[in-house]
Amino acid sequence: MSGKFWVALTGLAIAAGVCMLPAVANAGSMNSAAVLAKAGYIQLGTSGRIIYDFFDPNCPYCAKIYEREAPYIQAGKLTVRYVPVGVVAADSKSLAEDILQARNPQLRLAQDMQELERGITPIKLPGVTPTAATRSEIRYNNSLLTNLGLQGLPAIALVGPGGLVHLGIGLPPMGAFSSLTSTVLPSKSATAP
Repeated sequence: MSGKFWVALTGLAIAAGVCMLPAVANAGSMNSAAVLAKAGYIQLGTSGRIIYDFFDPNCPYCAKIYEREAPYIQAGKLTVRYVPVGVVAADSKSLAEDILQARNPQLRLAQDMQELERGITPIKLPGVTPTAATRSEIRYNNSLLTNLGLQGLPAIALVGPGGLVHLGIGLPPMGAFSSLTSTVLPSKSATAP
């Protein structure tokens, strides 16, 4: 799922291989920044540029982007809010619920991504029944993916100047996050809600 290029918040191409749209056209009418913040997510990192990474537990390309984001998270240059959705396979929704509701969602997310990287089909943990709140969060995340017009995974969303939401679809090439975490926008401190 690759486009021709990634476009940074200013409309500047930052890397080849992925389609990054300049901004969501109806961002002002739907207050997309606030809508994104309401998503159910698992946050890794507490400083640097905040991005929302929509992933499906059965998406192998989502595991690759997770791996590419890790060094930037560890270096404090990127905060990633992983937004689980259930759209790729029949069991994706239950796996997404399992990850979001885990006692340690960060660890469960890492396990799922590692399984995908090794070519292992993720499985739902036994004995975990999603709460109504978790089911609702996954439904919201799935509808958010659709409402933002994202028709592929992995998908990245970030909020730019004026609250405009910028979207990227597909696997960004190596080095894309280096450009994304540069001084195009000032970094902000990010804390989990």
